[in-house]
Amino acid sequence: HPAELAAVREEVDRVLGGRPVAYADIMQLEQVRLVLTEALRLYPQPPILIRRALVDDTLPLAWNNDKQVKVFRGTDIFMLFWNLHRSPVLWGEDADVFRPG
Repeated sequence: HPAELAAVREEVDRVLGGRPVAYADIMQLEQVRLVLTEALRLYPQPPILIRRALVDDTLPLAWNNDKQVKVFRGTDIFMLFWNLHRSPVLWGEDADVFRPG
């Protein structure tokens, strides 16, 4: 994405002017933030997260699901952020497209 790279470089040069980044600069680097968050949406780290239920529980309702889902103690729960972040239901039909901002 050459245009995005050029915009990020221009912003960094304009805000920092060749000096090292300071904490106060971070809020001014809006294009950098947009590009980084979009890159992490498409390529999340970690792409899969696994958790184990410590107690019996019931998950909240979600996405046209009108049945309660019970999770029993010791059950492994896999959260697939790669799929979630590319879901057309959440992100639209172009969910696979890199589009910061």
